[in-house]
Amino acid sequence: MPDANPHDLERLARDALATGLPARLFEITRDEDLGPGGVPGDITAAASVDTSTLAITEVRAREGCVVAGLAFGSELVRAVAPDATFEPIARDGDRAEPGASLATLRGPARPVLAAERPLLNLLSRLSGVATRASEFVALASGTRAAICDTRKTTPGWRVLEKYAVVCGGGVSHRAGLHDAVLFKDNHAAARAPGQSFGEWVALAAQHAREAHPFLAFVEVECDTLGQYREVLALPRGLVDMVLLDNMTTSDLRRAVRERDDAGSSILLEASGGVTLDTARDIAQTGVDRISVGSITHGARSVDLGLDAVARAEAHPSPPLSDWADGIEAAIDARENADCAIARVAVVESTGSTQDLARRMVGGGPGLAVVAGRQTEGRGRLGRVWHDTLDLGLAMTLAIRTPMPSDRLALVGGVALVRAANALVGEPLFALRWPNDAVHCASGRKLAGVLIERAGETTFVGVGMNIAQRAHDWPSELAPHVISLRQVACPAHRLEAALALLGAFEVALTDSDDALEAAANGANALAGQRRTFRTPGGEVEGVVDRIGPDGSLVLTCGRSLPGSSTSLIPLAEPAHTPARRNKDAAG
Repeated sequence: MPDANPHDLERLARDALATGLPARLFEITRDEDLGPGGVPGDITAAASVDTSTLAITEVRAREGCVVAGLAFGSELVRAVAPDATFEPIARDGDRAEPGASLATLRGPARPVLAAERPLLNLLSRLSGVATRASEFVALASGTRAAICDTRKTTPGWRVLEKYAVVCGGGVSHRAGLHDAVLFKDNHAAARAPGQSFGEWVALAAQHAREAHPFLAFVEVECDTLGQYREVLALPRGLVDMVLLDNMTTSDLRRAVRERDDAGSSILLEASGGVTLDTARDIAQTGVDRISVGSITHGARSVDLGLDAVARAEAHPSPPLSDWADGIEAAIDARENADCAIARVAVVESTGSTQDLARRMVGGGPGLAVVAGRQTEGRGRLGRVWHDTLDLGLAMTLAIRTPMPSDRLALVGGVALVRAANALVGEPLFALRWPNDAVHCASGRKLAGVLIERAGETTFVGVGMNIAQRAHDWPSELAPHVISLRQVACPAHRLEAALALLGAFEVALTDSDDALEAAANGANALAGQRRTFRTPGGEVEGVVDRIGPDGSLVLTCGRSLPGSSTSLIPLAEPAHTPARRNKDAAG
């Protein structure tokens, strides 16, 4: 019999989301609170909370529970409040003590407030189901009996509640009437006059298997031991499971003994009014499964709360006219006279900071070119660097160095991650080889580096997303990018530029060991099996480490250079528009 009840939570969550049912439920959730399509929105927050106010909050357990639903938090928040960011702290299936932090919700305060109740409703309900499932599972401990759910679920919540059952250690039974067969007494009541129960089951099972060859299982409900014995006598392979409905523990033991004496592979499932008081006795009869409707219909929501852990006001960026003075002051304050950057040029707008730096560098010392707006930016391998007007940071560092391009790209990537994590005050970002800083929780791109050479000068182009909100991105980029503002970091563009300059100077002087340790300590691809495009064709392998020369080493021993290798994106969800030759940062 196919295993219809995998306990792989990550895969179960993906499968649940792939049905599209959670997305539809979350749209209803949004409309309940904010109005159709999210309009007019949270009118209370709009009247009382400034748009520049940012908030960092945590979902915390008010009582002990088994956690469930974190896998769906981002999807819910994206539907209800796309400017907010949801990040799990705990894992689904964890047992949380009172006061434990389960997740963070951060971003502009208005969307955080809008997402609070829908998010708590989701996590409280699913954690309640998982907690109740765990109580039944504990009672069956030491026996062969698995605890199963039923179709007695909240309308619209089934795939979520069944996921929660598995988080609690239970087994998810059939999803609905469409994926498995369960012949019950109401079906049997319609059999032809004079037809025996066993004959009817055999014929119906054969018809079901012929019409639907990929059934998860075929099960039949038996109300009496007489009916059960007729099923037990059928040819092997017609019936996978028998549901023994409302039988006494004595009858259950007899059914188990007769099944074992017959050498049958049929699984036996006990059902009918199972409670916490009776579950242990039923499990000890030797049945394989116990289905409990009250796991879902009798579960209560656990007490969770959303607590503010920090609040920050958005920092307005200083006027562009002050940027050069600020950067020059930082350059002058450095103790190392041999720093790579000694000059700065700030312009209001340019097509590409890379091209402008080429025209300005001349034969002088290292130069930093910063633009308030970049309109024709470019990324690696001929990609377009999306213009976000005056909301992001566009900067090029022109330096003279014999350092190979691949290592220099790694220096830039390490500097991006160090600067971003310093700005937010915690390790939220990692390195996606060779030169991208990505958000650890969502995989979205925050920043990137472009290396170009002309003669003895290397141009290090840097782009970082600073103040963008969800609606500032084109729809095809929004699922793939993130800004500091979206993770509730109040840094402004000049502050980010100074952090990047400092981090770049440090990374540029790192030893091989220090650079390699920094890169691998923040390696977002470590242990992943990914596919890469190289001049010699596609290469697939598990990522082992990043070398100090900027190469990516796979566990098979293959070493991939950064300059001529690109990461092939994982398949996008069906509802997400594919990227069209664009870098996901701007």
